[in-house]
Parts: sequence; structure tokens; C-alpha cells
Amino acid sequence: MFENCEINSIDESTECSEALRLFIKRFEISPELWNCADRNYYSKTARTAALDRLVPFLARIKPGAKREDVKKKINSLRTNFRKELKKIAISKMSGNSPGKEYKPTAWSFYALSFLERFENPIEQQQSEAEEQMPVNKEVEVGSRLISESLQVVCSPSISSIISPTKSLQTPPNKKIKTQGPIAKQNELLQKACSYLKNSNSSIPTIAKAWGEKLLTLETNQRQFAEKAINDVLFEASLGTLNRNSVKINECQN
Repeated sequence: MFENCEINSIDESTECSEALRLFIKRFEISPELWNCADRNYYSKTARTAALDRLVPFLARIKPGAKREDVKKKINSLRTNFRKELKKIAISKMSGNSPGKEYKPTAWSFYALSFLERFENPIEQQQSEAEEQMPVNKEVEVGSRLISESLQVVCSPSISSIISPTKSLQTPPNKKIKTQGPIAKQNELLQKACSYLKNSNSSIPTIAKAWGEKLLTLETNQRQFAEKAINDVLFEASLGTLNRNSVKINECQN
């Protein structure tokens, strides 16, 4: 039924609509592929497994589809979804009356509505090489820099979560050491902040605030803070964190 019915636009043919509905539904229940708050968003193993699970659903649209085809299909759907969001935003900003605002007609746009809070329709469109699939090098490097900057003292790693906010800036009056082991920490933090400032990806406001605050701390206080943050996130990743897990400056008998 679905042989040779590959679709590359958000307004697909009726013949393939059932297959595409199934594909989008499976994509929606694989948050590791689109939800930056999901714990497996930066897990290559989890993401690869999720992509592989989508292969047979895409094969109903494109016979012989492979994992790379799934990536391309997802990027194509998200690109077209973002274009529609941009049209809506422009229509609203143009001052059109509520009844005359642009409204997408393709059902697939509404099927992809779960992506809306992760897309920014007003920003300049990226090239396909910079598309949103976080397997690209830019996001991997940025995530690694943030993790390394908080791993200098402790071993557990932190995966960064992304969303658009204002840029980080190093406090102007803070003197940064340029030599020795402390310089390594400063360098990694500076690189991580620079990545967050220039990247089109996003980090929650609170995460940026933490990073900015770390830069203002004295060396030993920063080390204690980094250790506490890593310990908390490590326990949380194991599911062992509870309300009484964190105790700060307890009185000792």
C-alpha cells in the first residue's frame, strides 16, 4: 500500500498519510529524540535505539529505509514545522485581526505540535548541517565542554539541557588566573559559557544562572559547589535522591 510513497513536505499525499501518522506518533513517544529535558537526550545509545525503532515505520513510506533516512525525515518534518510556526508568528506580528491570522492547513503540523516549545520560529534558519538533531558535532562539543568544566574536581558528569535565554557574561571585575591547574578550570568554564553564548541551542535560565554564579566564586568555594552539584545530580540519575538527601553545614556534636 505504501510502496514508493516517500514524502518530503509537511503537506503529504493521502496515500501515505496513515504511514506518516504512525511514524509521527512513534516519534512523539521517543522524547530522547526531541525533548532536551529527557534524561536520555544526550545518550548516544538511547538515541540510536530510538532511531532504529523508527526504521520499520519509515520503511512503510520509503522501502529500504535505514537509520540515516530516519534522521533526515525527522529533520525534514521539523524544518517544515518550524517554517509554519514562523508564518504564524509573522502573521500575528503584522497586526492581522484574530480571524485573519495565518493557520496551517496540513494535519501533520498539528500532529507535531508537541515540538512547539522546542522550536524558535523567528530565529534565522540554520543550514541542514546545523539542524536540530543533537547528534551533530556542535551540540556534542558544547555538552562535553559544560560537563568537563564541572568534572575537574569530581567524577560524575552533568548533561546540559538546552533552551533559548540571554547570554552568559564573565563578571568584569573578576580576575581570572591564566596558569596552573586553576587555569584549566577557568578555561573550561569560559569555553562552556562561550558555547552557550554563541550556540543556537538552548539551556534553561536556571542552568545558565548556575554557570554564571560559579564564575564569580573563589577557587575553593567553586570546588565545593561543583562537588555538591555533581553529587546531587549523580544521586538523582540513580533515582536515590530524596528530600533529606542534601544537608548543608550541619552542626557536628
